[in-house]
Amino acid sequence: MANSSGENATTNNTTTNNTTSVPAAVEEKPKTVWTEDMDRKLLLFSMGNEIASEHYKKISNAFDEKPTPQEIYERLLEHRRRQTAAIDASNGRLEHPHTTIHPPVQDEEEKDGEDAAENGEEGA
Repeated sequence: MANSSGENATTNNTTTNNTTSVPAAVEEKPKTVWTEDMDRKLLLFSMGNEIASEHYKKISNAFDEKPTPQEIYERLLEHRRRQTAAIDASNGRLEHPHTTIHPPVQDEEEKDGEDAAENGEEGA
């Protein structure tokens, strides 16, 4: 609030005015570094299984490193690309898999945050 001299009034070292506070930046999780053991475990989870959107959280919880659903999805796609290349190199001796890797579904909380950002809204 401005006083008679036009300056902002301060109380307890806090300036009061009509600006809204900016929420603190969301701390991002460091990118997962995939080890041979993690890759082996992921391949065992996915071997012969169709990976549905709802499986990513369960898979993430099985790792001490807690990779994000998106990191798991990207890693599975990389393994699928390598698998396809190896099968193609077999000159028809092996068949391509018939399982599907579906993208992860975003949490409602993540989705709400992105919707708000798209609409120019700030988090509370």
